[in-house]
Amino acid sequence: MNITIDGKLIHNTSQTYIIAEISCNHKQQLRKAIQLIEQAKWAGADAVKMQVYYPQDMTIKCRNPLFKLKNSTPWEGEYLHDLYVQGSTPYPWASQLSEVAKKVGITLFSSVFSVEAVDFLEEHVRPPAYKVGSFEISHGDLLLRLVETKKPIIVSTGIANMWEITRVDKILSSVPHIFLKCSSTYPTSSYECNLLNIDALRSMLHCDYVGLSDHTSGINTAIASVALGAKVIEKHIKLDEAGKSLDDSFSLVPKKFREMVYGVREVEMALGSSEWTLTTGQKEARQELGRSIFVVEDMEQGDVFTLDNIKVIRPGHGMDPWKYHDIIGRKITRHTSRGTPLTQMMVG
Repeated sequence: MNITIDGKLIHNTSQTYIIAEISCNHKQQLRKAIQLIEQAKWAGADAVKMQVYYPQDMTIKCRNPLFKLKNSTPWEGEYLHDLYVQGSTPYPWASQLSEVAKKVGITLFSSVFSVEAVDFLEEHVRPPAYKVGSFEISHGDLLLRLVETKKPIIVSTGIANMWEITRVDKILSSVPHIFLKCSSTYPTSSYECNLLNIDALRSMLHCDYVGLSDHTSGINTAIASVALGAKVIEKHIKLDEAGKSLDDSFSLVPKKFREMVYGVREVEMALGSSEWTLTTGQKEARQELGRSIFVVEDMEQGDVFTLDNIKVIRPGHGMDPWKYHDIIGRKITRHTSRGTPLTQMMVG
């Protein structure tokens, strides 16, 4: 099933679709959220993504120790509700940010965490696609509501096992959707990336399109994923290194994000085609630096070719070197000067 988001086709032959994730890097300031959209466009992203939710969409306000994050995350010691108060993008911002994105010329859509958020966005924003985060992959009511929108859905798989992924694939079977390989550790270390899962995911689901949601602190993993077939890359973007935010450790400043985009595009060009053909440059190099048969001594018509008067040397303007020993002992058809490439017409 082809996937088109806001007029841009995601396909085996298309460029990788790059999403700049704003997340909570606006630090509860609408002005910063607008700047992030503008910077995402400057950095070369195809789309910018927000996370529209209220804390109550995620959890309850509770001081039970079970709701307190431990040291496996950068948010150690935070209670879930407090964390989401800091990280949320309020519903009322969505319409204004959508208008900013249209003005800037970049696609905008959102991760959603509740049926209510989908209802709100459908009524007030009408985004061209939706994102389902890794921790929502078991949120059945949300998935079913998203299917009703009939819009493309991007799903991260950061905590899912194969059975869960297959189940979601079936739920979303009637709408265009794409799964992103993801490691929900923050920031993700290189040994936890397992990029080879990209191909495993594609094979398991018998689908053409998979991608990567990257939580590493750098750009190499995202760039490398393109060579393994990622057709979508999602990466967090932030305004600067100085101002800390909840997602700071795995977000890129615009200049670094732009560098990642350039790297992705360079890899795409380098991948080229699986068809084995010589490029124009290779053909020129073959002629100028490849070996061929040359006359290396002045010869008169009727002279016999010997190991001394013809050689296999560079450049490649003469006959195929593999014919060299077939020519030895035969006669030349005309006077030829030293340094002349041998041709079939010169062999009697």
